[in-house]
Amino acid sequence: MNECGPCSGTRPLDHVGPLTRTVLDAAVLLQAIAGYNAQETTSVDRPVPALMAAIKRGPASLRVGVPRESFFTGRHSDVQTAVEQAIRVLSKLTAGVQEVVVPVNPEMHLAVMLAEGFSVHAARVREAPQLFQPPVLGRLRGGEAVGTATYIHRRRELDQVRRAAPGLFARVDLLVTPTVPLMPIPIAEVQDDEAGTALYARNTRPFNAYGLPAVSVPCGFAKNGLPIGLQIVGPPWGEESVLRLAHAFEQANDAGKRRPVM
Repeated sequence: MNECGPCSGTRPLDHVGPLTRTVLDAAVLLQAIAGYNAQETTSVDRPVPALMAAIKRGPASLRVGVPRESFFTGRHSDVQTAVEQAIRVLSKLTAGVQEVVVPVNPEMHLAVMLAEGFSVHAARVREAPQLFQPPVLGRLRGGEAVGTATYIHRRRELDQVRRAAPGLFARVDLLVTPTVPLMPIPIAEVQDDEAGTALYARNTRPFNAYGLPAVSVPCGFAKNGLPIGLQIVGPPWGEESVLRLAHAFEQANDAGKRRPVM
């Protein structure tokens, strides 16, 4: 599966994320759904690039950044093996790979996410709380507890972070990280240990906060046969470059196509 999600929507953390079988399919779908909507307050009036043509240009000129400090710790050994192999493949496909630093402020993102989430479900939480599973209800009520001053402060921080986002690409054209640092666990375990399982969204949430386009492509398999993803992130309006690298990697990465024999 591939997901390419440019940040958009009626709320600051909403985003569109098509799920497709190949990167080319993601480009085709994004080409069809992208465009200006005058009725949508977050929509921007700018031309939609020719995405299918863009991915055929190849990634040889692209510079790739690897933010190890914030996104590569705490990885499952199978994830580590697959992602490091993927980076070696990328080093041969592109103009080079270098380490970079990407600042992350999870507290800012969390407060906005909780408050916005509660705003969507507030009426149902108050009128029919029994319809929600207890862990979900607890998270929603956590959003109710976010004060007005805190929300405004964190929302302003979010705007500042997004204004600074292009600076992340001063020396590189794209960023790559593991999509998820750990292997999947049963949903019941996620609900029982929300703090411990925050790692599962650690690598994707920051780029949602930055408002950057990203795609996840398979880069290998764990010993138990589960797929492992590589996240490729681009600058604002950088969908063309994201898809260019994702498509080239998809074509070159044999490890992402061979499921281990169980």
